[in-house]
Amino acid sequence: MVENNKTLHLDFKARTIQHLGVDMYQKPAAVLAEFVANSFDADANVVDITITNDKIVVQDDGCGMSFEDCQQKFLTVGVDKRECGQKKTSPSGRPLMGRKGIGKFAGFGIAKTIVVETVSAISKEKTAFLLDYDTIEIQGNASSFVQVENYQENCSESSGTRITLTNLEKTVKESEVIRGLGKRFCFKFDSYNFTIKINGNPIQFDDLGDSVEFSFPRDSSGSFANTEIDSCGWGKTTLADGKTFKWNVSLLKNTIKDADLRGISVFAHSKLAQVPWDFEIGAVEGQHGLSYLTGTIIADYIDDSPVDLIATERQRVNWRHEKTLSLYSTAQSFIKIILKRWAELRAERKIKKINEKANCLNQAIESLKTSDDKKVVKKAILNLAKIPTITQKQLEEMGQSIVFARKKGRVSDLIERISGMENPTESILLEALQETNFVNALNYTEVISLKLSVISELKKLIKEKALENTIRDFLSKNPWLISEELETFRVETSLNHIFEDTEGSFSDYDGKRVDLILSSGKNLILFEFMRPSKPLDEDHINRVQKYVANITAQLNDNTGLGKQLQKTYLVADDISRKPAMSVYIQSMANNCIFVLDWDTLLAQAESQYKEFIDNFQTRNPEKELMEDITKPSLAK
Repeated sequence: MVENNKTLHLDFKARTIQHLGVDMYQKPAAVLAEFVANSFDADANVVDITITNDKIVVQDDGCGMSFEDCQQKFLTVGVDKRECGQKKTSPSGRPLMGRKGIGKFAGFGIAKTIVVETVSAISKEKTAFLLDYDTIEIQGNASSFVQVENYQENCSESSGTRITLTNLEKTVKESEVIRGLGKRFCFKFDSYNFTIKINGNPIQFDDLGDSVEFSFPRDSSGSFANTEIDSCGWGKTTLADGKTFKWNVSLLKNTIKDADLRGISVFAHSKLAQVPWDFEIGAVEGQHGLSYLTGTIIADYIDDSPVDLIATERQRVNWRHEKTLSLYSTAQSFIKIILKRWAELRAERKIKKINEKANCLNQAIESLKTSDDKKVVKKAILNLAKIPTITQKQLEEMGQSIVFARKKGRVSDLIERISGMENPTESILLEALQETNFVNALNYTEVISLKLSVISELKKLIKEKALENTIRDFLSKNPWLISEELETFRVETSLNHIFEDTEGSFSDYDGKRVDLILSSGKNLILFEFMRPSKPLDEDHINRVQKYVANITAQLNDNTGLGKQLQKTYLVADDISRKPAMSVYIQSMANNCIFVLDWDTLLAQAESQYKEFIDNFQTRNPEKELMEDITKPSLAK
């Protein structure tokens, strides 16, 4: 219903709409962020965005606009809310997000038609009007009359504003809007009762969860000047000019694929002022960490200045202005510190994880003769660990190579050069490693040679038909003989009470025990060994199947243990002597119970390593040196 022949109009060129709407706002999230900001400034508690195939509706419960507000504040370009009556806050005290008075036309970036319906909390007027891009464009430079759809005085409806976008020019995906709005607002330290909903569901902010590996300043307290750290790990830094900003930077466990998340975002008055970037830090130690880095700076003061320091589309800050230079240089220095500490912490964590799984690296270092050798090698390995792309397995192998090279007196100058680098960069380390390609492989071959020696020991035990217990003890110390994947498995002792209960149920087997159970993490692997030369029989097959059934039942009942029986191995001789036995063997394999004969176990273990040595000898010229290394173990 339209009363009193009310009219509204636009007094600017249609080309202005093109620049301020269509050209500047291309992404749906950027468009809707402007409407959300208006709702925030209107003291709304909730802004609910509904997205369908043919329209988008933005509904809030704010204070709304009077008819005069629609003309003077919404339809007039360039009205700075903070200059209207010199107010910089909303009636409830919120700092105003809107400043330039152009975001209202953002809707034309994705839609041809905008319908505004608003009810004023003060005047009780209800006003509805339609903006059509094509109509405005046709009218060109003339004063454009706006179609008033409805006007009522003394409206009894609740205050608020509803904006409907139709004739959509782009496909709008709910998931992209959720992600986009989540990056354009930051209410971390705000006490405002303000919720953004998409199709009825509130948006969650700042939810990186367990993807974070390191968080700063928390993980390097004391490294950042003039910074206090709160209980949540956020820093509050005071600049030389007395201005303050809050910040948090996370380094994730994996590289960040989303370019809109990689880097540090800057917010002012809860709204994005600078899209994520690296503050132009250039080449620094740990630079690879930028691929893992995401963070937030909250600096309200940059939006309080009389000078406009934030670009119109709120994508970037003028970092060359004297009022932002201090923040710019401080952020740069902090990022450099963070990347350096990230490289150090990551290196330490890699080495710690290696030693948690297998103490062999520490043991190898401790086997060096002098304390100086140990110190040099430890520092060299720590520097190697700083290479972001190096895996734990590669680090362990290279660490072993460095230890062996130090023992043999090889490339000592290079090892000391790597060890002596106080601020090593990835390029320097990789260049140094190129010089040791052959030596690393050579030393790795020595490690393999030692493993072949262990295999020869097992071969001897099998040949001598050693008792099951003797072989069990040998294999428990060298589980990799059975399979390379068992390198990190250790003898399980914490579940002895369960295994004893299981063994007690086998009175038919004269007190026989489970031969061996290994564990790594939540996975358990069971082994049953038959003395070499003793053929596989039904008695052992039945025993193993009952072991598996009972242990599985016990583990299922004790859910708090978090353990599971992953595989079972039965090792014997003459496993296919009886055709009927093959049926049992096949059926057991379906239940992850695998049968091996001793000869196959030996051949499998030896082939893992002998093949590498054979290939290396073929490709490398120093075959005599290789033969000197490998001959003793291969000849056994």
